[in-house]
Amino acid sequence: MSRHQENIALAQSVYDCGFASDWAKLETLLCDDFEIVEPAGLSFGGAYRGKDALERVFGSVLGALQPRDVQLKSMTANESQVVSLLDLVFDSDDGDFIMPVAELFEIEGGKIKRMLPYFYDTAVLDRFLRDRAKD
Repeated sequence: MSRHQENIALAQSVYDCGFASDWAKLETLLCDDFEIVEPAGLSFGGAYRGKDALERVFGSVLGALQPRDVQLKSMTANESQVVSLLDLVFDSDDGDFIMPVAELFEIEGGKIKRMLPYFYDTAVLDRFLRDRAKD
């Protein structure tokens, strides 16, 4: 298996463990000084640090977002990074509301060092979440 394939498998394992709530296994995939930085413009924005950061993020981010589905579209990698493209799918009065997201995984020593999620349009997502909260 090439380094690129190993890195994609590592990033996929992060998703698999997170969605299965297997926090103990997930922590083995992360560097001791792991960091995930959510966009500052969203209610859950900011930097989360430490091996338990993803558990805290899953609780706050998915708790705030409550997507109906997370659809992984693709992953690509180089020697030290993986980029995944995914769609967050929400129910709305007008049908599905879809927010495209790109997540950058930075890898060091065979573990995830940092994750940086990029939401296609944080203003539109924030407005959708506020409007949904009014209902």
